[in-house]
Amino acid sequence: MKGREGFTLLEVLIAVTIFAIGILAVASMQLTSIQGNAFGNEMTTATFLAQAQLERMKSVADVSTLATGGEASPIDENENSGVGGAIYNRSWTVAAGPSADSRQVSVAVNWRSGMGNHQVILRTITRGNGE
Repeated sequence: MKGREGFTLLEVLIAVTIFAIGILAVASMQLTSIQGNAFGNEMTTATFLAQAQLERMKSVADVSTLATGGEASPIDENENSGVGGAIYNRSWTVAAGPSADSRQVSVAVNWRSGMGNHQVILRTITRGNGE
């Protein structure tokens, strides 16, 4: 056996096993990263949808006309309802504000993804006309 160089079968199998474990760890990190990015995108979209509705309600001239409501069917990231990819449900509540000429507005956006049910809620107090 002296003078023979090279690797034994056992050494090769151990090296391949260690390499495979390392590759699987990297693949797992990639999957987690992709899922995190997808969730971040959904969260950003939901926040945008809530903010858009909140701004519409704040811009009303007479806050006494504001009423609690919601979308009849799910909407997509462009606020279109009844289309493919429409996963967001938006609703809002209007309550009396701290003064007679103000209202407390709360907008909630709900959606379901592979990671479960999620919700974004934005609240503000408005007197109308963008205030």
